[in-house]
Amino acid sequence: MGAKGLTLQTEDKRFIFNVRFPFMFDAKATIDNDLPLGGDAFFPRFFGPIFSPTIYGVVTGKLIVGFQNRAVTVVTAWFDVAAHPLLHLRFGKLLYTISLERQTLPLRTVMMEHGIASALLPISDFGAQVWGASENSTFEYQLTLANGAPANQHYEVDVDDKKDAIGRVYLRPLAATRIPALAGLGFGFGASNGTHQGNPSNPATGTAATLGGRTFFSTRFNATDPTATTIADGRIYRLVPQANYLAGPLSVYAEYVHVSEELKTGSAQQHLEHASFHAVIAFVLTGENAVLLDIISRPSLSISPKEVWVRSSSRVATSRSRSTRIRFPSSPIQRPRPGAPRRSAAVSIGFLRRSFAWPSTTSTPPFNPRSALRS
Repeated sequence: MGAKGLTLQTEDKRFIFNVRFPFMFDAKATIDNDLPLGGDAFFPRFFGPIFSPTIYGVVTGKLIVGFQNRAVTVVTAWFDVAAHPLLHLRFGKLLYTISLERQTLPLRTVMMEHGIASALLPISDFGAQVWGASENSTFEYQLTLANGAPANQHYEVDVDDKKDAIGRVYLRPLAATRIPALAGLGFGFGASNGTHQGNPSNPATGTAATLGGRTFFSTRFNATDPTATTIADGRIYRLVPQANYLAGPLSVYAEYVHVSEELKTGSAQQHLEHASFHAVIAFVLTGENAVLLDIISRPSLSISPKEVWVRSSSRVATSRSRSTRIRFPSSPIQRPRPGAPRRSAAVSIGFLRRSFAWPSTTSTPPFNPRSALRS
């Protein structure tokens, strides 16, 4: 038992079972009293177990279950078979591995939330994936065939028999160099393509929300008049160039997202274009080396014969570390490990642009005008 939770394993480590139970607590407040009620709240951001098994040393798995919003959500659930470092087969409910942020759990990101650009991308989807990475971390790729999920959603319902093809390649060409200032440079490109047909009961369209949880974009939905509901109706493709830079305690990453999709309201078809960019700069104030998309201090739990030390830090832009000492009976487990990052800071910037085109005979656009953010 330690910082990585409870682990049971055989002596040869061919069979391993690990379970962790992370908890994230959040609070939000609005400064505009004219907004609807419910904007000010304390709530658990994430609360649930993470199970990680290893079978025969070549088959690994992950099951993450979240308890939030009075519901149980399977965040991700997959098995992975490793034939070679450059050839893995992964299948199940997968994170939408098209960008740096979307292939990273919210528990692991620098900021409290994924950036607004990520709101244009699905969160997870069911499918099968072939992926690999070089041992020196200079090259990695993912090729995925999935059901096809709308933007900003965990999707568990296949609306039609169409599928999304998703690909991503990432390069760190100078990772093996002896010049530290150059070794941390990486860049890549992700893309997806699919054709989907929604229906009034399941439109297969996405929504976008602010970091405070306010929905600022959604398509039209009319429960009493199905012809007034906007649904997916054709091709959707996504393009995501991305880059990062690591140098000692400094971590920087940036992504640009472009989405093109076809929608339909009644008999009128619409074409929508979305574009967004975000960048995050983070710095470990105490000087330890930064980790991409995981700069905030990792909790460390160690047990000595007479006491337990628990180090924790809040996941906010500027965090403080606090140590709490708890008296504990004699135990043979290891003593505290030194060197864990204790203070860090992070800043995020971004913008979102949407453009719309629909027939002039259409009396209403496919989105809710008060919630749309237009350039």
